[in-house]
Amino acid sequence: MKKTFLAINIALITAVCIGNYFFITVGGRDIKAATSFGFVLIGIANLIYAVLKKSGKVKFAAAMAGGFVLAMLGDILINSNFIIGAGLFALGHVAFAAAYCLLQKLKKLDIIVGGMLFAATGSFVAFFPLLAFEEETLRFVCIAYALIISMMVGKAAGNFIREKDITNMLLLSGAVLFAVSDFMLVLAWFADAGRWSDIICMATYYPAQCLLAHAVYHYINKENNK
Repeated sequence: MKKTFLAINIALITAVCIGNYFFITVGGRDIKAATSFGFVLIGIANLIYAVLKKSGKVKFAAAMAGGFVLAMLGDILINSNFIIGAGLFALGHVAFAAAYCLLQKLKKLDIIVGGMLFAATGSFVAFFPLLAFEEETLRFVCIAYALIISMMVGKAAGNFIREKDITNMLLLSGAVLFAVSDFMLVLAWFADAGRWSDIICMATYYPAQCLLAHAVYHYINKENNK
């Protein structure tokens, strides 16, 4: 069973990477939606794996899968309605952060790291002169989003600092790449940064989702070995 689900993970990750390449080079909502559905499938596959393994941490796998579904919906809707899309992504990050809290309880260090990240990201959105928002509401939406993703990354960082295993390494790597992708998205949408920012945004986004999804597989194995 372990090798079977590893093969499923590898096959789906490969499919997502191929889809990402075509989305970057060709574009199109259908390609984007299909590619995003790929990382949802990884999350669902690993949730099934957790159930079959009778892992005590099915809730973790379920919370992660929920985050992937919300992110996919955000992918589909963000181009037609930025606020709704960003809201769905924010809820996805809340689901991820909740999943990390199921691995380790929230600690002071997590909040400190997240707060430091928000001080940087929130200040950037609030004061960077090249960011041009059509409505100030969008600026506040981005600041709120920066708070949520900063806390998600902070929690992943805190977990890794306390327990340096492959699960937490993948979760932290995915969280950081997700933050980089969102930073590039802000530059692309509100600073007219050019094609390069779009490319970096997508080149970091889908690998981030794959790392987060694949981390669930490794955590199930770790729990089973216990």
